[in-house]
Amino acid sequence: KERKIQRLNNPQGQKNAYENYSKKICKQLQMTSSEIYHKWDKTRIDCKILDDCACQVCGYENDLHVHHIHPKAKYPELFFDLGNLITVCTKCHRSIHRKKTQQKQNNLPKKEPELLLILRSFQ
Repeated sequence: KERKIQRLNNPQGQKNAYENYSKKICKQLQMTSSEIYHKWDKTRIDCKILDDCACQVCGYENDLHVHHIHPKAKYPELFFDLGNLITVCTKCHRSIHRKKTQQKQNNLPKKEPELLLILRSFQ
């Protein structure tokens, strides 16, 4: 429903936020979207292998995502850095992003990067 409303509110076909973000990342990394896709695909696989194909928060071995500890929008230079990536399952990934949203809404200091860096150091 939300997408449909967004399209209705944007009848001229103006670029949406994701397209603008994608172009911004391409420009920052000085790579085409295709080059980013292929490099990210390899980096994602390397991260999962590094983390023994298991969630680094709960240990679950299915439905894995690779999470950027420091946001890629703020730190594009860390986009492919394995030290900035951690393997998490869908449930833990949602939890991480939910906590980020709550912190933003309540103006609380971010603690997530420190927590995930500590988790990674125990490997």
